[in-house]
Amino acid sequence: MSAPVWFVSLSGTTCLVALLSEKELTVANVGDSRAVLCDKDGNAVPLSHDHKPYQLKERKRIKKA
Repeated sequence: MSAPVWFVSLSGTTCLVALLSEKELTVANVGDSRAVLCDKDGNAVPLSHDHKPYQLKERKRIKKA
C-alpha cells in the first residue's frame, strides 16, 4: 500500500536544537525549522537558516552528496 501523493509531497522532517551554556548559545537545525532570538529592543535576530532544496547552496550540497 503506498501513501497518497498529497501525503508524500507534504511530509518531511525538521529538527532544531539550542544549547545554552554560561557564555555561549549553540544552535543547530535540519530542514526548514528556524531559530530566532528577540534582542533587548524587540528586534528579531535570526540564529539559523532553512535547508530547502530550492536554495542554490543547499541544492549544490544535495547534488554533491
